[in-house]
Amino acid sequence: MFDQVCGSAKVRQFFTKRYKVDDMIDFWDQDARQFKEKSSKYYIYNDPDI
Repeated sequence: MFDQVCGSAKVRQFFTKRYKVDDMIDFWDQDARQFKEKSSKYYIYNDPDI
């Protein structure tokens, strides 16, 4: 069920290596970073985190 919620088994596989969130956080956030970069030209205000 965890794999279905996350959309992939990769998150579980990264996490179960050492049971640390740091092992999977880069994989989990890569889509969010890409979205922020692509959508930044539509922002009304500047986002300092991009």
